[in-house]
Amino acid sequence: MLSKAIKCLREKRKRKRPKERLNRKSAATDLLGLFFRKRPTFFYQALLFKNRRQFGKALFYLEKVLHLDPKNEGYLMEMGHLGYLMKRQDIEINALLGLYNYGLIKPNQLQPLCQMLEENGKYKQALSIIQKTLKNFSKIKAKGA
Repeated sequence: MLSKAIKCLREKRKRKRPKERLNRKSAATDLLGLFFRKRPTFFYQALLFKNRRQFGKALFYLEKVLHLDPKNEGYLMEMGHLGYLMKRQDIEINALLGLYNYGLIKPNQLQPLCQMLEENGKYKQALSIIQKTLKNFSKIKAKGA
């Protein structure tokens, strides 16, 4: 009799478990979806505060949105512009390095990046960027010739 009751309980647990798993997955998916839906909101909040010249708040929201989507070129460009407005080279450098690391940097942005790295004493980093850029130029010349 006792063994039948135990078997019955085990069967009930087995039936409940898949439902619980689905609920857990849907909750995690909903949370992730919420964060991805918040990206534009955070970005527009950052633009709003930047236009109001409240750079600290704008930086806060841009950092939030970049945490959610670090490869977004528009967000990184806006972060660089905000760093320029705040006269903070560390923010500019981080934004330009983000663009560089994800292959989104434009050729006219390489010189300011290397200059800022040099001014902040990051010579090795500037040198490696210059060397990689020179290798790319030699490849372009070889293809064109």
